[in-house]
Amino acid sequence: MNSDSTAAASSSKRDLGLDYTRILAFLLVVTVHFFLHSGFYGNAMQGEKMYIMTAIRTLCMSCVPLFLLLTGFLTRNNRTELTAKGYFSYLKKLRKILLTAVFCEAATGFYAFYRLKSISLSQFIINSVSFEHRGVENYGWYVEMYIGLFMLIPFLAILSRAFDKRAHGVCIAVLLFLTAAPSVFNAVKFSAFPQIISGGATQIFPDWWTNILYPVTYWFIGSYIGNYVDTKKLNTFRLAMLTVISTVIFSVFNIIKSRGKTFDGGFWDDYGAVENTVTSVLLFLLVNSINYRTHSKKYNSFIKLISELTFGAYLLSLISDKEYHIFLKARIPALGDRFWLLPVVTAASAVTALVLSFVVKLLVLLVERALDKIGEKIKGHKKDSLPV
Repeated sequence: MNSDSTAAASSSKRDLGLDYTRILAFLLVVTVHFFLHSGFYGNAMQGEKMYIMTAIRTLCMSCVPLFLLLTGFLTRNNRTELTAKGYFSYLKKLRKILLTAVFCEAATGFYAFYRLKSISLSQFIINSVSFEHRGVENYGWYVEMYIGLFMLIPFLAILSRAFDKRAHGVCIAVLLFLTAAPSVFNAVKFSAFPQIISGGATQIFPDWWTNILYPVTYWFIGSYIGNYVDTKKLNTFRLAMLTVISTVIFSVFNIIKSRGKTFDGGFWDDYGAVENTVTSVLLFLLVNSINYRTHSKKYNSFIKLISELTFGAYLLSLISDKEYHIFLKARIPALGDRFWLLPVVTAASAVTALVLSFVVKLLVLLVERALDKIGEKIKGHKKDSLPV
């Protein structure tokens, strides 16, 4: 996520840990998509390869939560003036995000129309200028979610500043009760004893808020870390060990949950679930606990650019994901054999998506300059028309 996030990190002493967090989140997104496009979800949960792939997927599901934690960390000090004029001025920052999304949606829609033949020309046009994604898999849900979170940030920031440390912690506890607790207590079925984990699920906790409020939960956790945790004083090795241990525990749970069938995904392993909350917070703290050595300005500028490209690359990775997997499946039909190429395919898809995102960045820049010129002309005409 960019906008305020990027601006907040672009000081003379830029914290590379925050850029690395965003880049890591993007790489985890592309890795998660490997499982989506490779046929992983259609294979029975048996054998070492499936267990290893499940563990990798479990870790990589921290992708979107990392973006949300980073947004809370970087925008906690937002001080938008809550008047109609002040709030409208704040919303103008959405322009770059929306333009990026439109170009990315147009690119993925054209790919679906021309390459995949999965949509008509009219549907391609509709998809490009709306949030309708009929006939094509699409990562545009992320844009819809982020627009809502972006609009709430000024209000969330006021709440965050009003809290002391204890009140902030209580707020997070309540949010976790509403969004994460159901992923634990509702994920078992006691009537299926002794297969209470793999036997299904029983709703014990209220779960209405789970898929709606979890971005706010992560925002407040990120703001809490920014306000009260000195990440550079944390023990990096201990955090690494905790991340490994939590990944193993949650992976075993997911394997047992799917025992005797294909991968059984649900609210218990969704983005707001306890397993992803724990793992993503540990990963965030781990990456930002490292004291990165000083690099040249060119290196810092390059990392900053890659970090800024991740939003568009996330959306455009649909094209690279699809294309590389079409190529791969035609030559290596068995999922088990394709698995060993996961690092190669993920890296190739990520690089391709970043290159495409750079092209979109240039197009957005051109459009923004044109819009600014139009705006200046309109202002000039208004001044000329005023009575002397």
